Amino acid sequence: MMLPKHILMLVTGLRGRLNSCLALAQHLHDAGSYITIACPENHGVEVESLGLAYHQLPPTSYDTSGTKSIGEAKKSLGVDHLEGTIKSLSPDFLLIDIELAPHIIVCLASKIPLALISSWFDLHRAPSHPPLTSSLIPPISAKAADRAWQKYNWRRRKHFFTKKIRWRGRAYRSVLCNLAKDHEVEIKRLVETKDFFALPFYWKTIPILSMNLYEVDLPHLLPDQIHYVGPMISTERMQSEKQMEQYYSISQFLDVHANKKICYCSLSTMPTVESPLDLIVDAFSSMKDWAVIIASKQVAEPKMRENVFLLDYAPQLTLLQRCTIAINQGGINSINETIHMEKPMVVLNGGKFDQAGCAARIHYHKLGIAIMDKFASGRLQEAIYEVNSNPIYLNKIKKLKNAAENYRSEKVLEKSIIGIAENYA
Repeated sequence: MMLPKHILMLVTGLRGRLNSCLALAQHLHDAGSYITIACPENHGVEVESLGLAYHQLPPTSYDTSGTKSIGEAKKSLGVDHLEGTIKSLSPDFLLIDIELAPHIIVCLASKIPLALISSWFDLHRAPSHPPLTSSLIPPISAKAADRAWQKYNWRRRKHFFTKKIRWRGRAYRSVLCNLAKDHEVEIKRLVETKDFFALPFYWKTIPILSMNLYEVDLPHLLPDQIHYVGPMISTERMQSEKQMEQYYSISQFLDVHANKKICYCSLSTMPTVESPLDLIVDAFSSMKDWAVIIASKQVAEPKMRENVFLLDYAPQLTLLQRCTIAINQGGINSINETIHMEKPMVVLNGGKFDQAGCAARIHYHKLGIAIMDKFASGRLQEAIYEVNSNPIYLNKIKKLKNAAENYRSEKVLEKSIIGIAENYA
């Protein structure tokens, strides 16, 4: 069986996820499918510059709290005309971002074969497999993993219960259930309402394509619905005028410090409880044989201080090529791109969403060192010297880079989609 002729991809438009989804789309396009990207944020110029078709979707809300009626809440989801859009585009297969819950519901009603796209590791509960919010590193006892799940589920139940009491039928999950009823989608049969991560529902019967390496996850048995298809790295990114201007300043800095080891540090775009920016600057201020480029949204304008260059944006793939090691806060897209460029890393747990779980996986597989809690600058210096001097980290990274290349050469993505389509037939 061949790949579906026309694949419609519905994506959120969030930058890190968009980069991965566009890489996935280009891969499928090169494999022979016609790809249409549909997005509630405006990325038409960027998508079409890659030779892919684009359809603009209405904006979507991920929080219906504060709306005045259930009708207004459903309208804010931006899916009133999605059924008609799907019919007019006439795709053979649907790929939908796992965070676009209202779009998933409407797509299920279309009866077209589909799968969900996820940048997360496997979300389901398994023995000795803690939730992605957990910083636990194996070996993990079943009791410790259970406690982590109980703690997380308690927080989620409290969150959903509070929303439901305050907003009643206008709470996001309640609105999604109402939408499912409108489209005759039996949501209770399709979802799990506990023991999963971040989403209003866990879609327990829908195939999920995880854009990661199974080899980076914690060891556990996968459910049949999870398909690891390998990281999707987009190397053809459209750069804004401001981003292009950064290249000149960065090149100057690298030329000045050409005889030093270079560290590239990417701090999360998500707000964290306490930014490590000052500690990182302090750590490198006494490391005279190193220079560091730090990209952080906290930086209002570019600043150079001896061996430290601070800026709000940096061309990540370019700098990962040039650097000796990388520092990040556990964002999976940064991790995958660092592996792609074969650089060991230090992960400073950002504490948001899956960052702790990603940091734990990097530490467990010895792809770098994870610092989970508050730290002094000396602790960071020790981690930097260790990952730079100990070859085990780089060797592990190279093995995973080879594994990623094998996913591509063995056509894991194509085989997964073909298999899913066949099961729908």
